[in-house]
Amino acid sequence: YLVDLIRPFEKDEPSASVAGLADNDLTPVAILGLEWLMNAPRFEEIAVAEDGLPVWLSCVDPRVYAVYKQWLATKAEGREAIKRRRDGAQAKAVAHLATEYLRMPLQAKELTALPIELVKAAKLIA
Repeated sequence: YLVDLIRPFEKDEPSASVAGLADNDLTPVAILGLEWLMNAPRFEEIAVAEDGLPVWLSCVDPRVYAVYKQWLATKAEGREAIKRRRDGAQAKAVAHLATEYLRMPLQAKELTALPIELVKAAKLIA
């Protein structure tokens, strides 16, 4: 697994450094557009884990996540090429799961958490 500790950019932030953290602490990385995910509707569901027990999921709406990841893959300036490829693959996988398995249409009011330009530009929208 690859885990990133992330945070939104602060207004007029001069750098990505975070004051007050020790050298051995994890340093959160500022991510463009994270505020869109933070303001998106929550998706809650109960799923079945590998051990057969129920597990409660609470996360960002998968359609919003897919459009956001597609934006990162194509529009985010300064994004590393390897991350862009991974973002694009994640966007397509999550969009497929949301539409095919969860029956959540991509043209829904829940996408209003994102700027309209992102929604229109996403090639994931049918």
